[in-house]
Amino acid sequence: MSKKSAGEAEMNIPDDGTIEGCQDCPEANGAQAQAIEEPADEGASAGAAAEGDATDASAKSERELLEAKDKLLRLAAEYDNFRKRTAREREVMYGTVVADTISMFLPVLDNLQRAETAPTSDPAYAQGIAMITKQFTDILAKAGVEEIEAIGKPFDSELHNAVMHEEREGAGESEVVEVFQKGYKTASRVIRHSVVKVAN
Repeated sequence: MSKKSAGEAEMNIPDDGTIEGCQDCPEANGAQAQAIEEPADEGASAGAAAEGDATDASAKSERELLEAKDKLLRLAAEYDNFRKRTAREREVMYGTVVADTISMFLPVLDNLQRAETAPTSDPAYAQGIAMITKQFTDILAKAGVEEIEAIGKPFDSELHNAVMHEEREGAGESEVVEVFQKGYKTASRVIRHSVVKVAN
């Protein structure tokens, strides 16, 4: 067996052609550099992926926040509309109940007013009728009911019901000259139209 030189003893060349024990060989240095660089590249990729995931999560949270805010605004608007609609309906219902109730008592007031103007020889009776009539009209006023003005006013189909026409000197055209039955109204509706005579 031939003896190997000292330089040959340090060299171990496997079958695959790689060189072991050669720190100064270009091939060995290149392989080591590649081995060092690969983990760094993998770390950078992992960091970029994590940063991308964080950005996506932030964008998703922002979208969800905007959607929740939009739903809240819509809900608030719907509630405000519901509150206003309910208030209007309640006001209309109240007006209807008042009008229907008052209209049932108006014939009683008519009779009291007829009794008040009827001739009598009993002052106490006349005074009692007058007091009851005033009490009745005061209650109507507290309920927001008022008498419709008619005498001397232009005829208004929204307030008056004309049943007679006549030629009358000194009266304007379509002027109400006589009231057969008084009318009453609230601020929002007519409870009963005035039954009137109108000048031509």
